[in-house]
Amino acid sequence: MYTTDGKGEGTPEERKGERLLGEGSYEKAGEHFLEASTARPEERGRLLHRAAVSFWKAGLYDRAVEVFRNAINEFHRLGDTSGEARNLLGLGASYHGLNRMSEAYKVVHDSLERAESAGDLKTVTAATSWLGIICKDQGDFNLALEHHLKALELSRQTGSDSELSSAMNSLGLTYYHMGDYSRAMEQFREALGIQREQEDSWGLPDTLNSMGMVLRRMGRHQEAMDHYRQALEARKRVGGRARTANVLNNMGNLYAEMGDIDSAIHCHEEALSIRRSISSRSGTASSLLNMGDAYRQDGRLSMAAECLEASLGCQQNNRPDEVMLSTLRMLAQVRHSMGNDEEAYRLGEKALELSAELYREQVDKRLMESREILETEHRVREARLLVSKNRKLQDLSRMLSSQKEQLQLILDYVPAAILFTDGEGTVIRLNRYAAALCGREPRDAVGCSATGILGSLGRTIHQVSGDPEAPPVPILDLEEDIFLEDAPRTFLCHRVPYRDASGEITGTVLFAVDITDRKRAETRRKEIEALSSRNKRLESLGYLAGSIAHDFNNILLGIMGNVELVLGRTTDASDRSNLEKASEGSRRAAALCDQLLAFSGGGNFTLKRLDLSSEVSFILRSMSFDPDMGMQFSMDLAEDLPEIELSPSQLRLTISNLVGVIGERMGDSRQLSVATGRVRADSGYLRSVLHETTAGEGEYLYLDVDGPSPELSTEEFRAMFDPFTTSDVLKTDLRMPAVHGMLRSLGGFITPGEQGAPGFRVRVHFPCAHGSASVTEAYGSGGAPAEEKPAGVRAGGAVLIVDDEDSVRETAEEMLASMGYAVSTCSGGPSALRVLKERGGEIGCMLLDITMPDMSGHEVIREVSALYPDVRVILTSGFAERMVIESRDNPCYRGFLKKPYSMDELREAVEKAIR
Repeated sequence: MYTTDGKGEGTPEERKGERLLGEGSYEKAGEHFLEASTARPEERGRLLHRAAVSFWKAGLYDRAVEVFRNAINEFHRLGDTSGEARNLLGLGASYHGLNRMSEAYKVVHDSLERAESAGDLKTVTAATSWLGIICKDQGDFNLALEHHLKALELSRQTGSDSELSSAMNSLGLTYYHMGDYSRAMEQFREALGIQREQEDSWGLPDTLNSMGMVLRRMGRHQEAMDHYRQALEARKRVGGRARTANVLNNMGNLYAEMGDIDSAIHCHEEALSIRRSISSRSGTASSLLNMGDAYRQDGRLSMAAECLEASLGCQQNNRPDEVMLSTLRMLAQVRHSMGNDEEAYRLGEKALELSAELYREQVDKRLMESREILETEHRVREARLLVSKNRKLQDLSRMLSSQKEQLQLILDYVPAAILFTDGEGTVIRLNRYAAALCGREPRDAVGCSATGILGSLGRTIHQVSGDPEAPPVPILDLEEDIFLEDAPRTFLCHRVPYRDASGEITGTVLFAVDITDRKRAETRRKEIEALSSRNKRLESLGYLAGSIAHDFNNILLGIMGNVELVLGRTTDASDRSNLEKASEGSRRAAALCDQLLAFSGGGNFTLKRLDLSSEVSFILRSMSFDPDMGMQFSMDLAEDLPEIELSPSQLRLTISNLVGVIGERMGDSRQLSVATGRVRADSGYLRSVLHETTAGEGEYLYLDVDGPSPELSTEEFRAMFDPFTTSDVLKTDLRMPAVHGMLRSLGGFITPGEQGAPGFRVRVHFPCAHGSASVTEAYGSGGAPAEEKPAGVRAGGAVLIVDDEDSVRETAEEMLASMGYAVSTCSGGPSALRVLKERGGEIGCMLLDITMPDMSGHEVIREVSALYPDVRVILTSGFAERMVIESRDNPCYRGFLKKPYSMDELREAVEKAIR
């Protein structure tokens, strides 16, 4: 079943208990451990467990239940969840031994839950296996198979051979009861091999006994008997008297089947003697039943009757079960064969009543028990040949009453409302589910108006169709909403007409399934799918926007650089004016690229520690002087706020976009309210976020922008973050998506104003800064502190430009050449390394693109620092500066230059790198 907690510290008392267990004296071992638990309170829980296991192995299940309960209380007091789980499992196994299946299943399930919470995989495996055993004994083989397959998988994870063989044994028994004997034998053989290898003396006899049962069913009687004999010999060595009696009964039944009645009776007598010695009334009753059957087959009817009567006597105070039913049925057969028809009739009638009772208590076994009732009824009818016609009618009435109860039992356990109404809509019959919906007992609802107690659910077919003259036809799959306990519920209804014995349609049968939770789940699933689809679309758009902005920045570099070069060579005022306009247009295009990068979360921003209120005040004052904007601001800025890590340009872009979006909705009013503050965002607060975010709970600083524009609905607010809500590309608005993209990269989020509040408020949240200053703030945009180097690259060193774009290389080369630098170019990393190998002493500085097809800039700078440590490297990219984080600590790194760059920016970067 399971193992104990160990053998303690080897005290004399425990060594004695181990010796008793080794001798198979399980009852004595149990008493010994029980006494030791009183003498050693510090080990009470463990010793109680060992005592209970010993009683269980001895087949003393009542005693085991008592001791397991005490052990559970002790481990609960100690807070040992794993120990509590093991003893709950033992309690469930003991209930199983007492045939209290419903209690066993519940307790074992409790054990499983506690073992899972404690991470006790071994007990989880054993509990799962026991759930399968109980389901198998209740006749639910599919569920039993599911439990045992799971237990087999878990046992392999534990690495315990004993757990693995136990799981295989239980799985084999399930296959046996399902009639799949070949699979059963396959599992038993594997389990037997493991048990013999591990010398598992306790489990091996059970496996041999199970193999004998399978071989008997397969008709291989001699092989079955050989396995039974081996099982009996092994079981007698290790002890376990109840199990020894089981093997003997199996051998007796097989001997009877083989025609050796004397040997059968001898085995049953030996089993009976064992069961009486351990005071097992149920086992004694079973052995007496088997012995009576053997005497019946041998024609010794009086002996058979005596054994069967004794078996019934043992079961007198027991709960009715299959053994009692089989005993009554067999005794009725014996009395009938003995010519005592009146007694046979009485016993058959009693068997019928017991069968009906078992129907009510054991729903899962109703089909099997129905067959037994029909067989009993058939035998009773044979005994009624001389009974009057009136008695026969009474018997028939009892049978019909029993069938009615069976039908009601089935109706009551269906998880749906079932209602029978007559043509006037009056309730004729209903199940407990339907009665619970209207808050009445079933008997109190019969005779009431169906619509009066169930509302629209109680309508008949004619009432639903609206045509009382039309012939009624089934109305299926109709959804109806009703209020139950002030809450709306949705039912899927099927209405079918039913007929009386003459074939006339007399009423309606309603079958209604509550689908409220299913519909809510479906609605939630669709919402999640829609949100997922939207997020994927935005991610794709962000990737596309970032890629376009990167490529366009490369193009702009060629345009801006060539315009500046021409501007430096021309003196004509008209030409210069045109070129300056072209330059200004290029810079505006570069600003648009920054918006696209911000939307994608990849904008070029240098993070610094900022005082939010001071920075907002400065930005708003500068914006208030902008005549084109014409905005006035009312500020309520909190003081003593913690710092945030943010780029000033990020904050300016955020405020500018928010002011622009709100201002467009304000009409003639030009007054905005701006506030800052601090808030703690918990899970409830974060639920008000209406866009995709990865922000977690914690402290945030907020920026409120509030205007008198009309209030937005939730859907309108959510749509602001989708740049392509219209098919007209010219109407796309990247302002709020850009803010969203920047906040997403920072770990912030946006919420709307309070529902019902006047005006339109947007609250932007920034995470508080933590730890030391950022790398950018500590070292500036150039990475590691610059070394003091003598100027003179123009005289002693060339600049190597490495970029996969021809226009970028050509423009940068011409710009540097116009500054007086010696310049070389390469289209990729491999060619750059070749140039350095050939002319390493001539190259003083390298302008290196990060994103290239063959080797990335990060890979190239690693090679350069290893082979040419004196070369200074400036990294460039059309993406954000954070692209350089991977190489920021490289000793050759001297700064980052964002594309597109001007001649002045290029001159400054190169001069700074070579200083």
